[in-house]
Amino acid sequence: MSTQCFGNRWENIKQIGQGGQSHVFLVSDKTGEFTGDFVLKRLLNPKRIDRFEQEVKAGMELNHDQIAPILDFSYESQTKEKPYFVTKYYSGSTLTGIAPLHPLEALTIFIKICGAVSYAHSKDIVHRDLKPDNIILDDKGSPIILDFGICYFVDENNRLTETMEQVGSRYYIAPELEDGRSSSVTHAVDVYALGKILYFLITNKVFARENYTGDNDLSRLLQNSQLDYITQRILSKSVVAIPEQRISVEVLKQEAIKIHKLLNEHFYPNRVGSQCRFCGEGKYQSISLEGIHAWSYYQSSDSIKSANDFRLRCNAIACDICGNIQLFKVTDN
Repeated sequence: MSTQCFGNRWENIKQIGQGGQSHVFLVSDKTGEFTGDFVLKRLLNPKRIDRFEQEVKAGMELNHDQIAPILDFSYESQTKEKPYFVTKYYSGSTLTGIAPLHPLEALTIFIKICGAVSYAHSKDIVHRDLKPDNIILDDKGSPIILDFGICYFVDENNRLTETMEQVGSRYYIAPELEDGRSSSVTHAVDVYALGKILYFLITNKVFARENYTGDNDLSRLLQNSQLDYITQRILSKSVVAIPEQRISVEVLKQEAIKIHKLLNEHFYPNRVGSQCRFCGEGKYQSISLEGIHAWSYYQSSDSIKSANDFRLRCNAIACDICGNIQLFKVTDN
Protein backbone atom coordinates (compact mmCIF):
# COMPACT_ATOMS: atom_id res chain seq x y z
CA MET A 1 0.00 0.00 0.00
CA SER A 2 1.42 3.34 -1.02
CA THR A 3 2.18 5.99 1.57
CA GLN A 4 -0.10 9.02 1.62
CA CYS A 5 1.54 12.22 0.43
CA PHE A 6 0.44 15.84 0.44
CA GLY A 7 1.27 17.98 -2.56
CA ASN A 8 3.46 15.14 -3.88
CA ARG A 9 6.06 16.34 -1.39
CA TRP A 10 5.09 15.76 2.22
CA GLU A 11 5.07 12.10 3.17
CA ASN A 12 2.66 11.17 5.94
CA ILE A 13 4.36 9.46 8.88
CA LYS A 14 1.35 9.41 11.18
CA GLN A 15 -1.61 11.46 12.33
CA ILE A 16 -0.82 13.18 15.60
CA GLY A 17 -3.97 15.18 16.25
CA GLN A 18 -7.48 16.09 15.20
CA GLY A 19 -9.70 18.99 16.16
CA GLY A 20 -12.94 20.43 14.91
CA GLN A 21 -11.15 22.50 12.29
CA SER A 22 -8.16 20.44 11.12
CA HIS A 23 -6.20 17.20 10.97
CA VAL A 24 -2.58 17.33 12.11
CA PHE A 25 0.05 14.99 10.66
CA LEU A 26 3.70 14.27 11.30
CA VAL A 27 5.40 14.38 7.88
CA SER A 28 8.80 14.31 6.16
CA ASP A 29 9.99 16.12 3.04
CA LYS A 30 10.40 13.79 0.06
CA THR A 31 12.36 16.42 -1.88
CA GLY A 32 15.13 16.51 0.70
CA GLU A 33 15.08 20.30 0.96
CA PHE A 34 14.21 20.00 4.64
CA THR A 35 15.44 17.14 6.81
CA GLY A 36 13.79 15.79 9.91
CA ASP A 37 10.13 15.69 10.93
CA PHE A 38 7.56 18.42 10.35
CA VAL A 39 3.94 19.14 11.16
CA LEU A 40 1.28 19.41 8.45
CA LYS A 41 -2.03 20.98 9.41
CA ARG A 42 -4.85 20.20 6.95
CA LEU A 43 -8.09 22.16 7.03
CA LEU A 44 -11.29 20.20 7.62
CA ASN A 45 -13.94 22.89 7.93
CA PRO A 46 -14.23 25.00 4.74
CA LYS A 47 -15.95 27.73 6.76
CA ARG A 48 -12.60 28.33 8.47
CA ILE A 49 -10.65 29.02 5.30
CA ASP A 50 -10.27 32.70 6.25
CA ARG A 51 -8.62 31.78 9.53
CA PHE A 52 -6.46 29.23 7.77
CA GLU A 53 -5.25 31.86 5.31
CA GLN A 54 -4.74 34.29 8.18
CA GLU A 55 -2.42 31.87 9.98
CA VAL A 56 -0.43 31.22 6.81
CA LYS A 57 -0.06 34.93 6.13
CA ALA A 58 1.13 35.65 9.67
CA GLY A 59 3.59 32.76 9.56
CA MET A 60 5.02 33.99 6.27
CA GLU A 61 5.39 37.59 7.47
CA LEU A 62 6.91 36.86 10.85
CA ASN A 63 10.55 35.77 10.97
CA HIS A 64 11.52 35.25 14.60
CA ASP A 65 13.24 32.44 16.51
CA GLN A 66 10.35 32.22 18.98
CA ILE A 67 7.58 32.05 16.35
CA ALA A 68 6.82 28.85 14.43
CA PRO A 69 7.61 29.44 10.72
CA ILE A 70 5.43 28.38 7.78
CA LEU A 71 7.59 26.29 5.44
CA ASP A 72 5.03 25.42 2.78
CA PHE A 73 1.31 25.77 2.13
CA SER A 74 -1.37 24.93 -0.41
CA TYR A 75 -4.84 26.46 -0.85
CA GLU A 76 -7.85 24.63 -2.25
CA SER A 77 -7.76 26.82 -5.35
CA GLN A 78 -4.28 25.56 -6.17
CA THR A 79 -4.83 21.83 -5.83
CA LYS A 80 -7.68 19.34 -5.45
CA GLU A 81 -6.43 18.58 -1.96
CA LYS A 82 -7.79 20.20 1.14
CA PRO A 83 -5.78 23.29 2.14
CA TYR A 84 -2.77 22.63 4.32
CA PHE A 85 0.36 24.27 5.64
CA VAL A 86 3.61 22.85 7.01
CA THR A 87 5.60 24.10 9.96
CA LYS A 88 8.43 22.86 12.15
CA TYR A 89 7.86 19.98 14.54
CA TYR A 90 8.59 20.69 18.21
CA SER A 91 8.84 17.67 20.48
CA GLY A 92 8.80 19.58 23.76
CA SER A 93 5.91 20.24 26.09
CA THR A 94 3.60 23.22 25.94
CA LEU A 95 3.79 25.66 28.84
CA THR A 96 0.75 23.92 30.31
CA GLY A 97 2.89 20.86 31.01
CA ILE A 98 5.88 22.53 32.69
CA ALA A 99 4.30 24.74 35.37
CA PRO A 100 5.00 25.53 38.12
CA LEU A 101 8.53 26.82 37.60
CA HIS A 102 10.97 28.64 39.83
CA PRO A 103 10.29 32.37 39.35
CA LEU A 104 13.68 32.88 37.71
CA GLU A 105 13.00 30.10 35.19
CA ALA A 106 9.53 31.46 34.52
CA LEU A 107 10.90 34.96 33.94
CA THR A 108 13.57 33.65 31.55
CA ILE A 109 10.89 32.02 29.39
CA PHE A 110 8.57 35.00 29.76
CA ILE A 111 11.22 37.44 28.55
CA LYS A 112 11.67 35.43 25.35
CA ILE A 113 7.91 35.25 24.77
CA CYS A 114 7.64 39.01 25.23
CA GLY A 115 10.43 39.51 22.71
CA ALA A 116 8.53 37.51 20.10
CA VAL A 117 5.19 39.22 20.78
CA SER A 118 6.87 42.64 20.71
CA TYR A 119 8.31 41.73 17.31
CA ALA A 120 4.85 40.71 16.03
CA HIS A 121 3.42 43.98 17.33
CA SER A 122 6.12 45.88 15.46
CA LYS A 123 4.65 44.27 12.32
CA ASP A 124 1.16 45.33 13.47
CA ILE A 125 0.09 41.74 14.14
CA VAL A 126 -1.85 40.95 17.33
CA HIS A 127 -1.98 37.26 18.27
CA ARG A 128 -5.27 37.47 20.25
CA ASP A 129 -5.07 33.90 21.57
CA LEU A 130 -1.94 33.78 23.71
CA LYS A 131 -2.18 31.06 26.37
CA PRO A 132 0.04 28.26 27.71
CA ASP A 133 -1.41 25.70 25.27
CA ASN A 134 -0.29 27.82 22.32
CA ILE A 135 3.34 28.07 23.39
CA ILE A 136 5.63 25.05 23.12
CA LEU A 137 9.26 24.44 24.05
CA ASP A 138 11.86 23.51 21.46
CA ASP A 139 14.70 21.05 22.09
CA LYS A 140 16.73 23.81 23.77
CA GLY A 141 13.94 24.75 26.15
CA SER A 142 13.10 28.00 24.37
CA PRO A 143 9.42 28.95 23.93
CA ILE A 144 7.85 28.88 20.45
CA ILE A 145 4.56 30.69 19.82
CA LEU A 146 2.03 28.71 17.78
CA ASP A 147 -1.44 29.23 16.28
CA PHE A 148 -1.87 32.63 14.68
CA GLY A 149 -5.21 31.47 13.27
CA ILE A 150 -7.21 34.28 14.87
CA CYS A 151 -4.50 36.91 14.76
CA TYR A 152 -5.41 40.47 13.88
CA PHE A 153 -3.67 42.64 11.29
CA VAL A 154 -3.94 46.18 12.64
CA ASP A 155 -3.36 47.93 9.34
CA GLU A 156 -6.07 45.88 7.59
CA ASN A 157 -8.78 46.41 10.21
CA ASN A 158 -9.88 42.84 9.69
CA ARG A 159 -12.68 41.10 11.59
CA LEU A 160 -12.58 37.35 11.15
CA THR A 161 -14.44 36.64 14.36
CA GLU A 162 -18.16 36.38 13.96
CA THR A 163 -20.34 38.45 16.26
CA MET A 164 -20.77 36.90 19.74
CA GLU A 165 -18.14 34.26 19.06
CA GLN A 166 -15.61 34.44 21.87
CA VAL A 167 -11.97 33.95 20.96
CA GLY A 168 -9.18 32.88 23.26
CA SER A 169 -9.26 30.99 26.54
CA ARG A 170 -11.68 32.45 29.07
CA TYR A 171 -8.85 32.79 31.60
CA TYR A 172 -6.51 34.66 29.27
CA ILE A 173 -8.85 36.70 27.10
CA ALA A 174 -8.82 40.46 27.63
CA PRO A 175 -12.09 41.91 29.01
CA GLU A 176 -12.67 44.00 25.90
CA LEU A 177 -12.89 40.79 23.82
CA GLU A 178 -15.37 38.97 26.05
CA ASP A 179 -18.80 38.01 24.73
CA GLY A 180 -17.49 37.89 21.18
CA ARG A 181 -16.58 41.57 21.01
CA SER A 182 -13.89 42.29 18.43
CA SER A 183 -14.28 45.99 17.66
CA SER A 184 -11.46 47.13 19.94
CA VAL A 185 -8.53 44.86 19.14
CA THR A 186 -5.24 46.51 20.05
CA HIS A 187 -1.78 45.36 21.10
CA ALA A 188 -3.07 45.60 24.69
CA VAL A 189 -5.07 42.35 24.39
CA ASP A 190 -1.82 40.40 24.14
CA VAL A 191 -0.36 42.31 27.10
CA TYR A 192 -3.27 41.18 29.28
CA ALA A 193 -2.72 37.53 28.35
CA LEU A 194 1.04 37.73 28.91
CA GLY A 195 0.62 38.85 32.51
CA LYS A 196 -1.61 35.86 33.21
CA ILE A 197 0.81 33.50 31.44
CA LEU A 198 3.65 34.58 33.75
CA TYR A 199 1.44 34.04 36.80
CA PHE A 200 0.51 30.56 35.54
CA LEU A 201 4.15 29.63 34.89
CA ILE A 202 5.05 30.45 38.48
CA THR A 203 2.01 28.96 40.24
CA ASN A 204 0.34 26.47 37.87
CA LYS A 205 -2.86 28.32 38.78
CA VAL A 206 -5.32 30.52 36.91
CA PHE A 207 -7.61 33.24 38.16
CA ALA A 208 -10.68 35.01 36.83
CA ARG A 209 -10.41 38.49 35.37
CA GLU A 210 -8.04 40.71 37.41
CA ASN A 211 -8.14 38.77 40.68
CA TYR A 212 -4.40 38.37 41.29
CA THR A 213 -4.49 39.90 44.80
CA GLY A 214 -5.86 38.61 48.11
CA ASP A 215 -5.71 34.82 48.28
CA ASN A 216 -4.15 34.76 44.79
CA ASP A 217 -1.29 37.08 45.72
CA LEU A 218 2.03 35.63 44.55
CA SER A 219 4.02 36.49 47.67
CA ARG A 220 1.35 34.90 49.86
CA LEU A 221 1.01 31.75 47.74
CA LEU A 222 4.76 31.10 47.59
CA GLN A 223 5.75 32.69 50.89
CA ASN A 224 8.24 34.97 49.16
CA SER A 225 7.78 38.71 49.60
CA GLN A 226 10.21 39.41 46.75
CA LEU A 227 7.51 38.26 44.33
CA ASP A 228 5.75 41.55 45.06
CA TYR A 229 8.08 42.84 42.34
CA ILE A 230 6.10 40.80 39.80
CA THR A 231 2.75 41.88 41.24
CA GLN A 232 3.66 45.57 41.29
CA ARG A 233 5.67 45.89 38.09
CA ILE A 234 4.01 43.36 35.79
CA LEU A 235 0.57 42.16 36.91
CA SER A 236 -0.65 45.58 38.00
CA LYS A 237 0.41 47.00 34.63
CA SER A 238 -0.85 44.21 32.37
CA VAL A 239 -3.77 42.36 33.99
CA VAL A 240 -5.97 45.43 34.27
CA ALA A 241 -9.43 45.99 32.83
CA ILE A 242 -8.75 49.26 31.02
CA PRO A 243 -6.54 48.67 27.92
CA GLU A 244 -5.02 52.16 28.06
CA GLN A 245 -3.61 51.41 31.52
CA ARG A 246 -1.56 48.46 30.25
CA ILE A 247 2.08 48.98 29.35
CA SER A 248 3.50 47.85 26.01
CA VAL A 249 4.96 44.39 25.55
CA GLU A 250 8.43 45.86 25.10
CA VAL A 251 8.19 47.70 28.43
CA LEU A 252 6.80 44.51 29.97
CA LYS A 253 9.89 42.69 28.73
CA GLN A 254 12.23 45.32 30.18
CA GLU A 255 10.47 45.14 33.56
CA ALA A 256 10.83 41.35 33.55
CA ILE A 257 14.57 41.68 32.85
CA LYS A 258 14.99 44.05 35.81
CA ILE A 259 12.95 41.81 38.11
CA HIS A 260 14.99 38.76 37.07
CA LYS A 261 18.16 40.59 38.12
CA LEU A 262 16.71 41.67 41.45
CA LEU A 263 15.36 38.21 42.30
CA ASN A 264 18.63 36.61 41.24
CA GLU A 265 20.42 38.87 43.71
CA HIS A 266 17.90 37.97 46.44
CA PHE A 267 17.08 41.59 47.00
CA TYR A 268 13.95 43.40 48.06
CA PRO A 269 14.66 46.73 49.80
CA ASN A 270 13.66 46.99 53.44
CA ARG A 271 11.41 43.94 53.47
CA VAL A 272 11.34 41.61 56.44
CA GLY A 273 11.13 38.00 55.26
CA SER A 274 12.93 38.54 51.96
CA GLN A 275 15.81 36.26 51.07
CA CYS A 276 19.31 37.31 52.11
CA ARG A 277 21.13 38.87 49.16
CA PHE A 278 24.50 37.81 50.62
CA CYS A 279 24.19 34.12 51.54
CA GLY A 280 21.01 33.45 49.56
CA GLU A 281 19.68 31.13 52.28
CA GLY A 282 18.56 33.13 55.28
CA LYS A 283 15.63 35.48 55.68
CA TYR A 284 15.90 39.10 56.74
CA GLN A 285 14.50 39.94 60.17
CA SER A 286 13.94 43.38 61.65
CA ILE A 287 16.54 44.56 64.16
CA SER A 288 16.45 47.50 66.56
CA LEU A 289 18.77 50.31 65.49
CA GLU A 290 18.11 53.92 66.36
CA GLY A 291 20.75 55.42 64.11
CA ILE A 292 24.36 55.60 63.04
CA HIS A 293 26.75 57.85 64.88
CA ALA A 294 28.96 59.45 62.24
CA TRP A 295 31.18 62.40 61.47
CA SER A 296 31.12 64.63 58.45
CA TYR A 297 33.41 67.47 57.47
CA TYR A 298 32.34 70.65 55.81
CA GLN A 299 34.11 73.66 54.41
CA SER A 300 33.47 76.76 56.53
CA SER A 301 33.49 80.30 55.21
CA ASP A 302 36.95 80.95 56.68
CA SER A 303 38.38 77.82 54.96
CA ILE A 304 38.87 76.02 58.26
CA LYS A 305 37.68 72.40 58.36
CA SER A 306 35.37 71.61 61.24
CA ALA A 307 33.61 68.43 62.35
CA ASN A 308 29.84 67.99 62.45
CA ASP A 309 28.43 65.26 64.69
CA PHE A 310 25.11 63.81 63.53
CA ARG A 311 22.93 60.72 63.69
CA LEU A 312 21.53 59.13 60.54
CA ARG A 313 18.05 57.77 61.19
CA CYS A 314 17.56 54.43 59.47
CA ASN A 315 15.71 51.14 59.41
CA ALA A 316 17.69 47.91 59.59
CA ILE A 317 17.20 44.24 58.74
CA ALA A 318 19.59 41.35 59.37
CA CYS A 319 19.87 37.83 57.94
CA ASP A 320 18.90 35.14 60.45
CA ILE A 321 21.66 32.84 59.15
CA CYS A 322 24.74 34.83 58.09
CA GLY A 323 23.96 38.07 59.90
CA ASN A 324 24.27 40.31 56.84
CA ILE A 325 22.81 43.71 57.70
CA GLN A 326 21.00 46.02 55.31
CA LEU A 327 20.40 49.66 56.29
CA PHE A 328 17.80 51.96 54.79
CA LYS A 329 17.75 55.68 55.42
CA VAL A 330 14.50 57.07 56.78
CA THR A 331 13.54 60.05 54.67
CA ASP A 332 11.28 62.85 55.81
CA ASN A 333 8.31 63.39 53.52
